[in-house]
Amino acid sequence: AIESAIVHCRALLEFMGLGSGKTATTLRELKAARKPDDEAIELIDGLRRITVADAVSQYPGPSHEAEGPLVV
Repeated sequence: AIESAIVHCRALLEFMGLGSGKTATTLRELKAARKPDDEAIELIDGLRRITVADAVSQYPGPSHEAEGPLVV
């Protein structure tokens, strides 16, 4: 169940435009073009890819604490 949740969360992050960075505890914004059959948030009218700053800004503590759990 935990592994399934991790895979699902990774798919949601990629849908929103985020992926893992150079280390296991950093986020990066996806710059590569989507494949023709990919679903993505920017394909929905009125929505855009989120940035790393958008993702970690919802956490009330330090941003480096918020990034780690999003990537793992």
